[in-house]
Amino acid sequence: MWRLHICGWLSTTQLKREFFQGTTPRAIQKRLRILSNEGFLFCKQPSLTEEYYFKLGSKGKLEVAEKFEMESEQIHILRHFPKQLKHFSTLNDIRWYCENSIIHEKMNLKFFLVDKELKGKLQNSMVIPDALLGFSHSEKGFKRQFIIAIEYDAGTENPQYFGRDKVQKYGNELQVGNPIFSNKGFQVLVFADTRRRIFQLLKHSYKFLQKDLQFFFASMEDLAESGNLFAPIFISPEKSFVTDKLILCSAFE
Repeated sequence: MWRLHICGWLSTTQLKREFFQGTTPRAIQKRLRILSNEGFLFCKQPSLTEEYYFKLGSKGKLEVAEKFEMESEQIHILRHFPKQLKHFSTLNDIRWYCENSIIHEKMNLKFFLVDKELKGKLQNSMVIPDALLGFSHSEKGFKRQFIIAIEYDAGTENPQYFGRDKVQKYGNELQVGNPIFSNKGFQVLVFADTRRRIFQLLKHSYKFLQKDLQFFFASMEDLAESGNLFAPIFISPEKSFVTDKLILCSAFE
C-alpha cells in the first residue's frame, strides 16, 4: 500500500515482481481481489485485453496514514487513470530498477521524484525531466553524490524533437548555471524501448550534445535483462561516434 502511495498506479505484473515473486497468478489475483473488495485497493482494467492496474482505496489510505504516522491529507490518491499509461507505467519500472540497483550496491538513495513532483521545484527551468534521481556512494572515506535526470521516450514523437527540444534545453540550463544541472555528479540517462529507437534518438541528438553535459542512452530491453542500473547497458554518444562502433558501458564508471 505504501508502494501504491508512492507510485500512484501499479499493474498486476509490477506488483508480482515486487511483492509476489514465486506466487501463482491465480493466488495473486485472489489476494488483490480481496484487498480491492475490502476497499484497501481500487482496480481498473483499461480494456479486456490488458491487465488490471491498482491504486490505493479509501481504506488503504487510512491504513498507510496509521502505519506511517501520517495525516491522511498528506496521502494523495490520483483521481484519474493515467492518459499516457505506457509512459507512466514505464517510469514506475525504471523507478523499481533504480531503487533496487542502489540497494543492491549498498548505496544511499536520496530521492526519486517524477515530473508531477518536479513541476513545483523546477518551475523556472526550461526543461523538466521525466524523473530526477539522487543517491550517494561512500568508498574508502570518499563520498560521491549523484543527481540523475531520467528521460523515457515512448516512441510516440519524432526523434528529431527529442534532440532539438529536450537535449538542447538541457544544454541551455547548463549554460545559465542552473545549480542542479551544473552539479558535478549530474548526468542524463535516456531510456527507450528498443536499441533501434535508441539509435534514432542518438542520431538526432548528437549535434546538440555538449561535452560538459553527460548523456547516456539505454534500451528498456537491456535494463530489464540485466536488472541493474550500474551494468554496462548504456551507449555513450562520445565513445560510439568517435570509434564508429557500438560500445556498451556503465554510466557510473
